[in-house]
Amino acid sequence: QIVLVDKYGTKVPVEDKCNPIKDNHGNIIGSVLVFHDIFERRQAEKELRESEEKYRLLFENLQDGIFIIQDGRIHFCNEAFARIGGYTTNEVIGKDVREFVSPEDLELVINSFGRCQTGKHIPMMSDFHIMGKNKKTNATANITAGLITYGGREVIMGTLRDISWGKNNDKSKSR
Repeated sequence: QIVLVDKYGTKVPVEDKCNPIKDNHGNIIGSVLVFHDIFERRQAEKELRESEEKYRLLFENLQDGIFIIQDGRIHFCNEAFARIGGYTTNEVIGKDVREFVSPEDLELVINSFGRCQTGKHIPMMSDFHIMGKNKKTNATANITAGLITYGGREVIMGTLRDISWGKNNDKSKSR
């Protein structure tokens, strides 16, 4: 990185470009050196890094699962999403979303995601059961999702909340 100091003593980060000056015979007889002030770009890059770090920490520390589904496969999820089914994120990424839905709720989920792909918002759904790593219903969840543009394509992005504790608590109250 090149830093120049202006007449006020302020350090200015710059990029430089050097081009040769040639005579009619192709011999180099000099050069042109151009400096371009990149302070604003560096500032924008710093702000972007800070913003990305803030949202990364937010995603990682949420209790709710966050996911992106592209072409029926889980393209992105946070740890909370994977943990609801007893998985790690590496075990979830790239898998068909239907692998994580209990058979009794599969039609409901497929229809809901189908509506979402047409641009409709998926409302909170109760009694949506997650198929766990143990191939048994692992949790009851609420889901909210919508269509976004991500990487130049339309994908489904949403959140998943484990409501098993509340459901189990409601069952014990009714006894």
